[in-house]
Amino acid sequence: MGKLKVEAFTFAVILLLTCLGGAADKSGGQHSFKAELSGSEEVPPVKTEARGQATIQVSKGGNQLTYVLSISHIKGVTAAYIQAGRKGENGPLVIELFPEPKKEDIGGTLLAEGKIEPYLLVGPLQEGSVHSLIQLMEAGGAYINILTKKHPNGEIRGQIK
Repeated sequence: MGKLKVEAFTFAVILLLTCLGGAADKSGGQHSFKAELSGSEEVPPVKTEARGQATIQVSKGGNQLTYVLSISHIKGVTAAYIQAGRKGENGPLVIELFPEPKKEDIGGTLLAEGKIEPYLLVGPLQEGSVHSLIQLMEAGGAYINILTKKHPNGEIRGQIK
């Protein structure tokens, strides 16, 4: 019986330390969001070979975001946005990851990176803070949408998690 109590106590301590470590990491350290982009996530779905991935990193102070966006098997990209909306629903633009349209045709593989700062927010988050975008992403209410000449409302999309 004593051995069982020691094992239960040890498990409880490990669980507590794990939870505290996770909470400290989210509040004081950097954390990130990810999105997997595909045509099947568009509303309505789009049949395409295009795929993409995005990572959004929160700065230590939480007042700036940086992103890296990688897309492949796509042609005629005109814009990339973060939009407000849950999975399966379309929503308003909140930030342009890169504006439309480009004079040169972007095709094949695309790698874009940049910073998201408060003055860049538009639509329902205009004049808001980066923290309001972070809250939207944490709640599952934001997605990345890639627009092309062939699909001006979006060819691939991915919910930010």
